[in-house]
Amino acid sequence: MAALGQTPGVSPPEPTDPTLRWRAVYDQIVRDILAGQHPPGSLLPSNAQIQQQWNVSSTTSRRVLAELSEAGWAISQGTRGYIATAGPHDAHYQMGQEIRDTQAPTIADPPARSSQPPLAQPRYQAVSPALPRPQHTVPLAGHIPTLLTTVASTSVQAEPAPADVAYALRLPGPGAPVIVRRHVVADSTGVIPVELWAAYLDAQRVADGPLSKPDHIPGTWPDALTAHTGLPVTAASSQVYARRPDAYEAATLHLTTADIVLVRTTTLLSRDEPLSYSVNVWPADSTRITAERYSLD
Repeated sequence: MAALGQTPGVSPPEPTDPTLRWRAVYDQIVRDILAGQHPPGSLLPSNAQIQQQWNVSSTTSRRVLAELSEAGWAISQGTRGYIATAGPHDAHYQMGQEIRDTQAPTIADPPARSSQPPLAQPRYQAVSPALPRPQHTVPLAGHIPTLLTTVASTSVQAEPAPADVAYALRLPGPGAPVIVRRHVVADSTGVIPVELWAAYLDAQRVADGPLSKPDHIPGTWPDALTAHTGLPVTAASSQVYARRPDAYEAATLHLTTADIVLVRTTTLLSRDEPLSYSVNVWPADSTRITAERYSLD
């Protein structure tokens, strides 16, 4: 039955009130998520796509995405955009986030040590203003030169996969088991943290192997993947963006959650099959990313 005052077979006019306008777009995207058009881990429409599809302003499109994120329907991935979750009650993602938060290292509970020589306890205390963080330049697809850094700690955890990790590794969905290798990288003195690196692996692929243990693995990460999975790394895709650190990252890098970090996510593939999803996090105030030998051809 048509609503009072509505002609049968004719859609109601679009709301003109700005508040109702953003809510209409918001509700439609939520319906699309629930209908499976945007499965957990997939990219949601961008600001530009929302503006074009619903004929709204950039202010409205930004509010829609911000509200989706605030309500738990989406996760911001910086310049990459927003990815869908299983909803505000996505227990798997929340579980993974809670694990990362509770594992944030403190002075009383420092990160797990690697097989390298242990560091003195004061090295994990907050950085004094008298010890400025060294400035580093990172190539777009590279790392801080090893000559300037020290691996301060290595830890390995079994965790439920967040939505973005599950999407990158093509897992069944958020909450699938993953092995996470984390390195805290300090400056050459081993005192000041300058990088947090984390690599996510399908737990079924690396179960009980060297990659699932906190022992030091020599060589580059692609070489380690090839050596311990038997699959050669044939391609990589990366995203670089800036955001605020989560609780784990802030505690590890001696930052506050109001600071800014530079983030690079990298998916390594073998014959188009994902092998690992890694995340490099650097303090933005001391790190620059350069694209050397970049060609416009």
